[in-house]
Order: sequence, then C-alpha cells, then structure tokens
Amino acid sequence: MISSFLGMNYRLFLERIKKPGTYALVFFLLKIVLAGLLFYAVRPFNELLAAGVLFITAAPAAGVSPSLTRICRGDVEFIIGLLILTTILSPFTLPLTMNLLAGADMDIDISGMIRTMIMIIIIPMVVSITARKFFARIIEKTQPYLSSSAVIIISLMLL
Repeated sequence: MISSFLGMNYRLFLERIKKPGTYALVFFLLKIVLAGLLFYAVRPFNELLAAGVLFITAAPAAGVSPSLTRICRGDVEFIIGLLILTTILSPFTLPLTMNLLAGADMDIDISGMIRTMIMIIIIPMVVSITARKFFARIIEKTQPYLSSSAVIIISLMLL
C-alpha cells in the first residue's frame, strides 16, 4: 500500500472522492450485483463453493489493485478511493451480503477490523505522505518501478 500511495496524485485523488455517486454505483455493481450473480451462477453446482465465491467477491478490494491498475494504465486514484471505501464498509456489508444471499451468519470482530484498516490504509498513507515531503526527488525517479515492486512483494508474501 505504501508504494501505491507514494505513486498517487493526491490532487486527482481528492477530485475523485468529491464524486461519491460514481463510487456508490461501482460499489453496488461490484459488491452486490456481481457478488449475487456469481453466487447464483455457481450455487446449482456446489453450494459451499458458491458461498466461497460470494465471500471473496463481497470482500474488500485487494491491496494490490492500485499497483495492477497502474501497470494496466488505469485510474489509480479512483481505485485507491474504491479500495478505501470497500475496506471501511466491509465490516457492515460483508456480513449483510453473506446473510441475505447465502443465509450465513458471520461474527465480525469490528475492533479487530478497525485495527487492521488502520494498519492497511492509515499508516501506509501517513508514511507515504511523509516520505513524499522528504524524498520527493527519489520518489519521482523511482515512480515507474513502484507498481512492479508492489506486485513482486505481494507475490513473495503469498508464496
């Protein structure tokens, strides 16, 4: 996340988040409509697999999304806003989606999720803003490599 925030255009990010309607529509389409469609498409074949697909689809966006978006030359600032939104709303939307569509009750440790959100979003953002103030030239020179390094680091972590 730090590399994603380091490569972010903060002015553009602030412009993007001033348009919450776009975020609400994309959130609804991805986390409700797509999650439901995939769940009902897989359910006739295997209910347990369908519940897993629903859980993965309704869960917050992956932390590697901004890096992959940058590599694909997409709108990184929009994706970071969507990542933040899905992460913040997930303690509420994930149990609701799982209950409404799959009939599964989930116990969520909201305080634990808030701690995780702070570790995943707030701390990396503060670190990157601070680093940009002190190391702006170095960050500008290494900008093309930030996304690739983030993907490599996440891949190594998964291994």
